Amino acid sequence: MLREILSADAAFGIFWDGQRKQTIVIARSGPDSIDVAALLKPMGGGGRPEAASALVKGTRPDGVENWIRELFAENGHASVPIFDLMS
Repeated sequence: MLREILSADAAFGIFWDGQRKQTIVIARSGPDSIDVAALLKPMGGGGRPEAASALVKGTRPDGVENWIRELFAENGHASVPIFDLMS
């Protein structure tokens, strides 16, 4: 729903599980948009082009966010932080 409200091509939820020392990534995109399963594949993730997730052990959320930004840049996608959209 947030993706639709902001007219974003994709949205990512990045969550830290401190007990297990792992970061969980949940990604959603629209049809004919960013293939989030392919984007998260280097992280060991998978799913469908419009809905994917990844579990990254031993890496905190800020490191995972940076990794996602690098993957976007490598794939020719621009990313805009949600803070920029909401301010």
